[in-house]
Amino acid sequence: MKNIKLMPWELYKNCEALHLRVSKRFSQHGLSKTSARLRDTAQESAGTAIWINKPNWYIRIAAWLSIILLVVSVIGSVSLLKITTKGINLAETFQMIDSAFNCIVLIGGAGFFLMAFESRRKRKRVLTAINRLRCIAHLIDAHQLSKDPPYMAEKTEPTMSEESLMYYLDYCSEMLSMTSKIAFVYVQDFDDSAANEAASDLEQLTTGLSQKIWQKIVMLRRRPGQGDPSKGP
Repeated sequence: MKNIKLMPWELYKNCEALHLRVSKRFSQHGLSKTSARLRDTAQESAGTAIWINKPNWYIRIAAWLSIILLVVSVIGSVSLLKITTKGINLAETFQMIDSAFNCIVLIGGAGFFLMAFESRRKRKRVLTAINRLRCIAHLIDAHQLSKDPPYMAEKTEPTMSEESLMYYLDYCSEMLSMTSKIAFVYVQDFDDSAANEAASDLEQLTTGLSQKIWQKIVMLRRRPGQGDPSKGP
C-alpha cells in the first residue's frame, strides 16, 4: 500500500488561497499580514522538507573516513609500541585491558558523535522552523484576543459586525490548523524524538488556541438569527 503523505505544495496552495480570502475581507487588519507570513512559511517548508529527507552524503562519507582514520591511527600506535606480555604480572595485565577498553569506548563514542552529526543538524533546523510556526500561532491568538462578540465587548472598544467577526474568527481557526499541518510536514519522514515532540507540542498549542476561538464562534451562532451553530460561514 502506497504511503499517504502531506504534500508541502498542497499546503502552500491552501495557505495562498486563505491569504487571498483574508486580504480581500480584512486588508486593513494585521491578520492579513500574519496570513501572508504563514503563506511564505508554507512555501519555505517545501524546500526545508526536501533538505531534511535528503541524505547528506558529504557528512556521511566524512564521518566514515574519520572513524576509519581514528581506528587505523590507534592500531598503528599500538603496533609501534611493540607491547609484549613477557614479564607482565596480573595487575599490569588488568591495567592493559582497562586501557584497551577505554580506547574502544573512545573510538565508539567518536564514531557515534560523527554518525549522529547529520541528524543533529537536521534536528536543529526542524526545531528552528517549528519555533517560527509557534510564533505565528501566538500572533494569530493575539489577533483574536480582543475580538469578542459585540454584546460582550467593552463599550469603548471598536467592534466589527457579527458577520465580519464570524469570518475573522473562522480565518484565525483555519490559520492555526494550517500552522499545525506545516509542522507535521517537517517530521513526517524524519524519525527524531525531539523534533516529533516539538511538532506534537505545537499541535497541542494550536488545538487549545482553536478551541478558545470556537467558543466565541459558538456564542455568536447561538444568537437569535444566526442559524445552526454547526454550520460555518
